Amino acid sequence: MKTELWQRRLCRAEHLEALWPCAAAPLRFFRAITTLQRQVHQALSGVVAPQLEALLPFVAPLLSLVRREGPGPLAEEATRRQGWPEAAWAALLAARWTGASGDDEGSPDWLFSQALLQPYAMLITAEGAAAATGCCPRCGRPPLVSVLSEERSSDGRVRTLLCSLCGAQWRFPRAVCPACGQQQPGRLPRFCIEEVPWMGVEGCEDCGCYIKSVDLSREPDADPVADELGALPLDVFAAEQGFHKLALNLAGL
Repeated sequence: MKTELWQRRLCRAEHLEALWPCAAAPLRFFRAITTLQRQVHQALSGVVAPQLEALLPFVAPLLSLVRREGPGPLAEEATRRQGWPEAAWAALLAARWTGASGDDEGSPDWLFSQALLQPYAMLITAEGAAAATGCCPRCGRPPLVSVLSEERSSDGRVRTLLCSLCGAQWRFPRAVCPACGQQQPGRLPRFCIEEVPWMGVEGCEDCGCYIKSVDLSREPDADPVADELGALPLDVFAAEQGFHKLALNLAGL
């Protein structure tokens, strides 16, 4: 990800913080994490084949900002982990990177490692072939958000999925659930609310998953990652309908 894209994301999050007061706290935390991620990306960009160990110098700054900006329980956990040895952090990052750590998305382990692994993954994951799978063709992780955009060579809007880890985007059929592959339109409800007309919820009645969608043809200035995190009313609405989120964002939401 180029430096100007990090800056646009930060500016968009700041704009949304003023626009959506209900999401001010998670967006403020997101901006702090994104600022650190930009530093990680810049530091590793000049390194040939960076290894996971290159992330270790950023552990202390991460814990410091989480203590300042993070929600109470996570800030307390950051304080508790100040004395962790470097070897423990190296083992945690390696387990998360290889997928050997199990499924505890949203836990402190997941949030700390996700914050550092995202900019690393953006740099080192190889290009993958465009695939009709719901998992990222580069790193195999699930998508964070569905993106709709106009394409001059096609009739109407096209759908891409944005990876929750490495940030890759790949084309994906509009009427297919990325979690289970369900293709029957009647089983794939879509919801939106008037307050956020460029965003929606794409659910699946078979697997119970949902993913938010960002329509760039309606809001060209949107940043899919920042807008996904800030649109909290959509998460509340989806939960009320009985759906659970396919992949959590950096705020653990």
